[in-house]
Amino acid sequence: MLLSIDPDYPESHLVHQVVVQLERDGVVILPTDTVYALVCDLHSRKAIQKLTKLKGGKRRKLFSIILADLSEMGTYASDVSSYAYRTMKRLLPGPYTFVVPASNTIPKLMHTKRRTIGIRVPECPIALDVARQLGRPLVATTLGIGEEEFLSNPWELEEEYGDQVALVVEGGVIYSEPSSVIDLSGRDPEIIREGKGDVSLFEG
Repeated sequence: MLLSIDPDYPESHLVHQVVVQLERDGVVILPTDTVYALVCDLHSRKAIQKLTKLKGGKRRKLFSIILADLSEMGTYASDVSSYAYRTMKRLLPGPYTFVVPASNTIPKLMHTKRRTIGIRVPECPIALDVARQLGRPLVATTLGIGEEEFLSNPWELEEEYGDQVALVVEGGVIYSEPSSVIDLSGRDPEIIREGKGDVSLFEG
């Protein structure tokens, strides 16, 4: 099912329809500020398992969480350095995924060997409103047909994945480029992936 939502001023009753599907352990395709992403409720084990299956069983390290606001980070991350927090506060909302140490609030199903988690606060009203109305973070992962190729058109996404997800949210055509991934869990920042966000701040 394709659900069209205004990308600039999301209609609350339509956002609620997305939230209902997430609360029912559904996986949804949602626009962000970088790509269309597969998302589900962080607190739904069943949905995370569905998400993993849709990604072809790929490792959970490809997952991040979308927060409605950076102020929620303290619940889901621990031992975040002052430098990391200042950096995230300056650049979020924006097209970055920041890797930080995960707190015990992150379900074991999401744990990596290093016990880190990617944090996203996208500059996308639809994604932020969904997370805000749900009241919990969204597990998110990029949705691509190859390592470097992403579907930008929601109608194509509906045709390709509509029978595998609860909902495809149409928020316009996105000229897709994945987020830049910066690891802030160690002593020095490390660029994991160069994407839409400017990484020159972390070079040299």
